[in-house]
Amino acid sequence: MKRILFIVLSLSLVLSASAYRKQMTEKQAWEWHKRVGVIKGFNQPEPAYTGQTNLQIMQRAKALGFNSVRFWIQGNDADETIAYLRQMIADASKCGLTVSPVIRNIHDWFYEYYNRGEKQPLDMYEKFIKRVVGAFRSDERIVMWDVWNEPDVWDDDRTRQEMEIIIKLADWCHEVDATQPITSSIFWDTTNKSPIEHNYRRMAESKMDLHNFHSYELANSRTDNGEDLIRQLQSISNRPLVCTECLTRPNGSGMVRSLAVLSRYGAHFYSWGLFANDSNWDIRWHTSAYDPYDPMFHNVLYADGDIIDSRDIEALRSYHFAKAGEEVDPGLPITDRWAGNRAWQWMVTGPIKGKITDEMDDFSHLEGYNAARVKLSFESWRDDREKYLEKVDAMLAQANDKRISVVITLLTDDDRKHRDDELCCYVADVIHNFYADGRVKAWELYHLPGKTIADASRLESFVDAVFTAARHEYPNQPMFITPLVDVKPFAPDFNYREALGHGNHDGWSRLRFQGGSSSDLVYKIWSLSDVTAFATSQSAPEVGWMASVCFRFGRPIFCTEWTAPTTDDIDATLSRFALSHVFWFTSSDINSQEVGDFRFEQIVTTRQR
Repeated sequence: MKRILFIVLSLSLVLSASAYRKQMTEKQAWEWHKRVGVIKGFNQPEPAYTGQTNLQIMQRAKALGFNSVRFWIQGNDADETIAYLRQMIADASKCGLTVSPVIRNIHDWFYEYYNRGEKQPLDMYEKFIKRVVGAFRSDERIVMWDVWNEPDVWDDDRTRQEMEIIIKLADWCHEVDATQPITSSIFWDTTNKSPIEHNYRRMAESKMDLHNFHSYELANSRTDNGEDLIRQLQSISNRPLVCTECLTRPNGSGMVRSLAVLSRYGAHFYSWGLFANDSNWDIRWHTSAYDPYDPMFHNVLYADGDIIDSRDIEALRSYHFAKAGEEVDPGLPITDRWAGNRAWQWMVTGPIKGKITDEMDDFSHLEGYNAARVKLSFESWRDDREKYLEKVDAMLAQANDKRISVVITLLTDDDRKHRDDELCCYVADVIHNFYADGRVKAWELYHLPGKTIADASRLESFVDAVFTAARHEYPNQPMFITPLVDVKPFAPDFNYREALGHGNHDGWSRLRFQGGSSSDLVYKIWSLSDVTAFATSQSAPEVGWMASVCFRFGRPIFCTEWTAPTTDDIDATLSRFALSHVFWFTSSDINSQEVGDFRFEQIVTTRQR
């Protein structure tokens, strides 16, 4: 009996000797979450130019609203790494930023030995981890350690080895009594390569103090989006979430949209990049910044420090964990509306001098013009989708041969006899097939809503629906709706220039809304569109007034349907279009020489005397 007790006691002592804290309890993890507040971080303080210091970069980040920085530690050995880390922490601390170091050394060493087919030097790994992490084991300026960034998951055997080492790394960190959470960005994609690989990853993730993940696809339109990944992590354990990499603009994962998703789940975050820099994060993976690009892929600042999109900074500064039932998503029509500079950059090819045509196979009558607005047919698409899309492609090919840009109109009130969901499916499908086609100059989603439909609420809800369907496709061309609005006709003696003088309260108040249109609907449409559009058959003074109101939105202006009431109005309206930089489409007969001579005039502003 004594021998049994001795064996049990000996076994108990062995177990207790190795029973250091291998992992924070869920309660301890949530206490950390509460203590650190909301982490709003960025990755990698890369300089915009040779000579810019980490301190300068982090000062700018703090001014924008960031409060933490994640970076890869550098150094060939433990001493060099510790020295580098001390300097980074000191610079960050001066700027009021916490840090999240990523230990790259073990990752790099692993692949060096793995590719040579040699045994992993675990003793070397252990000494390095304990030396580096132990030197900062209780430094509160470090909010977490990322011991392995994005382990490879292309091979079951390699994944197994990686996950076993990641677990050991976490154990070694806790053996030196590190008080900060120990994590690894084990889940950085949403595609499970194999059930075996997935189980290895889940096993290692279950040993981490926090759920640290990457998501560059947080758009709700994706089937493999970041929310799926978050739910996978939550199924492993109930721990705080930290998205340590996010932000890619062309696929619905820009700053505003990403933060809207993360806020709902109470996740801390680190966006990727700050200044545009020599790492060429401006462009998507596997492409070259040698070629023009738009929009910016990562980063929040141009190289000179100008903000790429002011909405990013607004979202950053106001970011918080959403309360139960709180709606923090502004909606896709708002979050993925183009920034104004992107819309202007798209239009740098010069003025559009266009003709309205219903013919998809004949552009012979467009002499002098450089564009056509073509209305597509929902019913033809529905009757034979593949054949109709082929016809659209052939039309674009012919237009391109004749150097004609095409603005495609998808819907009018006449189409609304069909179900709204069918129409939205049609809009999304056509855009999906031509979303990166430079032959399409722009998408007019809907021309003159309310012209024959009087139900304002029905119109407003459909505007939201059609913009949402279109935005889900993230087209490379601007999208807009032309609202039904014109100007109350002027009296013969009305001084319209004086009426728009400084301090005179006039402009929008003279707009006229007919049919199912309204002031609210028109404002909504112009606020969701990438470019500002109107249609007119009025005299030049009223056209100029409309252009002046549109000019307030700071975006390219399209007149998608212009019919001059008299011959005299043609010259006067063209002059106004030239001054206000209006891209236009007409159904009037205009002399081809006059069309060919049309150009924009430089906008100048005289100084105050």
